[in-house]
Amino acid sequence: MAGGGVHGALLLTQFCWGSAAVINKLGLSGAGMSPVLFALIREATASPVLLILLCTVKSRTRASASRNNSEEKASATSDSDAVELPSRRCTSVCLRLLPGLFIFLDQLCSLTGTMLADPVSAAAWQPSQVVFTVMLSVLIGMETLTMWKCGSMLLTLSGALCLTILGRMTHHSSDREIKNYSLGQVFFFVNCMSSSLEVILWRKLLRHATTELAHLAVMAESYLVAACFMAGTCVL
Repeated sequence: MAGGGVHGALLLTQFCWGSAAVINKLGLSGAGMSPVLFALIREATASPVLLILLCTVKSRTRASASRNNSEEKASATSDSDAVELPSRRCTSVCLRLLPGLFIFLDQLCSLTGTMLADPVSAAAWQPSQVVFTVMLSVLIGMETLTMWKCGSMLLTLSGALCLTILGRMTHHSSDREIKNYSLGQVFFFVNCMSSSLEVILWRKLLRHATTELAHLAVMAESYLVAACFMAGTCVL
């Protein structure tokens, strides 16, 4: 039953990705609409919800920690925590900022690629995130490579290539449109690679999570950091 829930969630995610590609293309079709401004509008819309979610999770986490942690345990570990606190804090801050940076690159490149190419290419590229995630996880030792994974990656890549490359060859376009289409594929590559990196970092952050709502806190923090990056880029 748990496996069915996971696959159902993944199917819904793919549906949302494909729908978002079409909506993004419609939103970027307006005169003078830049991908940075469009992304900032999306982030600004989601930020209040994420901020409320983050505050709720943080308050529940603090309340649970205050009930469960005894004074004896705190006094016994205070000395060791004081020695390791600076390095731990620096590592924790970097790990929490990096997913936000990759979300920023993910969304910016996705919108730019959609503006230059088409929503079909954007949707076709999304399953490649699984391929990049598996390859990167194998390289850093988080996953083991099997024949089933290799076969799945080949099928995913072949389907994406058919939709992007063959789809372009059937269009009678000008040289400028062909260049924009090709450049859009580069942005989609960066988009999917950034998405894979953020997933790997999320997994690392949640590996030792002790609360059921830890994933919501990490997601909210990451998207709020991405919103700050997007706002700074739009100002510049």
